[in-house]
Amino acid sequence: MPCQNGHTVYDHWNQELSESERLQIYHKHKNSDVFLCSTNALTLDGQLINLDGSGNRVSSLIFGPKKIIVIAGVNKIVDNVESGIARVKNVVAPELYRHKNAPAPCAKTGYCINCHPPVKQCRALVILEARPRINTDFHIILVGENLGI
Repeated sequence: MPCQNGHTVYDHWNQELSESERLQIYHKHKNSDVFLCSTNALTLDGQLINLDGSGNRVSSLIFGPKKIIVIAGVNKIVDNVESGIARVKNVVAPELYRHKNAPAPCAKTGYCINCHPPVKQCRALVILEARPRINTDFHIILVGENLGI
């Protein structure tokens, strides 16, 4: 785990990690002082929509870390939950799985076909209507430019 300015950073995207090491990092996220992530979609009324394969991000957003910071670009803004789910399934997932060379059919079609395991990558859909009760230190930072998928 790299140490930056005296802080340990748990980066599960590091391609050099074994699956066992990646799983350990997923668990460390939930016990961290600060959990920093993005979101797949943010509705105009402030709801967060996230779809994960392993559930590591959504579980840490719901419970665990002392402080949660969600950073999102304006490209993540959607009108409502329905358009957010459509964005996640037909924009975010196909692009992400194409980039990861995942076997998900949407990586080839460019849109969700509601596939099933084992090729299904999208497995945990979470809509945060408000910050979880126990997470009092929860922040959403909206950046005035496009960030990520």
